[in-house]
Amino acid sequence: MMYPADLFSHLKALLRRVRDEKTTWVMRKARLPIPTGAQEALPVSKERRLAERYRVLVENAPVGIHEIDQQRTLSAVNRAGLRMLGRSKSVFGVPFLSVVSPADRPRIRRLLDLAFAGEFCEFEFAARGERIFLSCFMPLRGEDGGVRKILGMFQDITHRKSGEEQLHQAQKMEALGKLAGGVAHDFNNILNAIVGYAYLLQEEPSPNKVREHATELLNMAQKASSLTRQLVAFSRKQVVQPQTVNLNGIVESVSKMLRRLIREDIELCIQLESDLPSVTADIGQMEQIIVNLAVNARDAMSAGGQLTIATREAELSQEHASVLGLMAGRYAVLTVTDDGHGMTPETQAHIFEPFFTTKEPGKGTGLGLATVHAIVMQSGGHISVDSRVGVGTIFTIYLPVSRKSAAAAKSLPVLLPTVSASETILVVEDEEGLRKLMKELLQAEGYTVLESDDGASAIETAKTYAGTIQLLITDIVMPRMHGRELAMHLRQLRPTLKVLYVTGYADPGTLEDARVLEKPFLPETLLRTIHALLGSPNKFTADKAS
Repeated sequence: MMYPADLFSHLKALLRRVRDEKTTWVMRKARLPIPTGAQEALPVSKERRLAERYRVLVENAPVGIHEIDQQRTLSAVNRAGLRMLGRSKSVFGVPFLSVVSPADRPRIRRLLDLAFAGEFCEFEFAARGERIFLSCFMPLRGEDGGVRKILGMFQDITHRKSGEEQLHQAQKMEALGKLAGGVAHDFNNILNAIVGYAYLLQEEPSPNKVREHATELLNMAQKASSLTRQLVAFSRKQVVQPQTVNLNGIVESVSKMLRRLIREDIELCIQLESDLPSVTADIGQMEQIIVNLAVNARDAMSAGGQLTIATREAELSQEHASVLGLMAGRYAVLTVTDDGHGMTPETQAHIFEPFFTTKEPGKGTGLGLATVHAIVMQSGGHISVDSRVGVGTIFTIYLPVSRKSAAAAKSLPVLLPTVSASETILVVEDEEGLRKLMKELLQAEGYTVLESDDGASAIETAKTYAGTIQLLITDIVMPRMHGRELAMHLRQLRPTLKVLYVTGYADPGTLEDARVLEKPFLPETLLRTIHALLGSPNKFTADKAS
């Protein structure tokens, strides 16, 4: 018995044969292009038998078979194709892209150009009506060698894709159950350290020791933040804010933290190419990539060694880019190299899989490299690994160069307050501790702060406050009224009100009307974001980090 996937491959081989034989009778009866000079290819009796064979094959095939002319319109579609597209013969003469979902049209347009340039293409696309098809384009050449038409096939794989997604989700849920123990272990260690250092702060009379304990508290909080970021990114619910950035500045900024994360027996070497082109990416995600790869390298160098983080520019040819699954063009390249114990080919084959780890139970979540891979793919790039046991490992990341120009700052600016602020800010947060912290920070900057613990009291405050409220800072998920709903109500009362959401969990598609700050955040990050929103850059000065 031949299954659909096998039949799809079999039909591709037969259609290649049709193209290569250039048989006039076969092509005419199968309603395919007739190559010039093929009239004497076979005796008539054989032509008729072969033509009938292909005609029955094409018309009764359970996969769609179609033909696209140089105007990119459909000139022929078999019965299965019409049925799968939900169209009648009126489909003839319409642009092929009209049956493709709008989101996939730019990609399919590029594939059509490649096919008319003579390349065989195999791909998936979504049709209008949310059907998903596995398809291919096969160039058909004329006597002059040019591509006259495209012969294509497509197979409905909607149910298969749905089943794969359900299976993937089931596997993820099962793996998350196993993961819970490891996450709880890591969090308990972190919380234990936080509680311990907080206790020491209360009891410690020495100012130097207070600063030391406070530093350790920040380190523990950063570890907890890193763990939650991995979980949130893996669930694809991370707040992402792509912008034009320079990798050199991000590497320099993160390198200060890395020196605290790696051990003293590991040398950190930074090699940055000058005039590196900018990329479009989320700064927090790029920092997460560097930290995850650095920690991974640290763990691989149990006896010490050298960790090298480098950037460079690369121009990928069509041949090289196609191997990586990218488009030809300019890329910014980030490499993270260690001379640790390395990995076997078997381990390398699984390192980007979620929950895969070579660490002992309870000492690794298996999300670090899976998260890195997900971020790179989401950014339109590619990541590869080259490792040898006893030699070391190199991770190489390609990110497409941004079309927008960006300030080629070698480092990210550190913003320092110079004058006092005077605007009024309404802070709405149901977590009392965080609300008090934000109020104290903002008042120290000179802002007038109004506070509420839920949406209803915030609306009442906005109604009764006589002065101008320039900014609303609100959590997204709160009891009774969510932050987005609150912002809509308040903007009806105060149309010029600006909004800053602070959240650790959100769907970015619902937040296009405001800025988003992801929890946990540093005080300086909160203040920098507020000053940018209020359009008062004179309050801060840029001081490049040395």
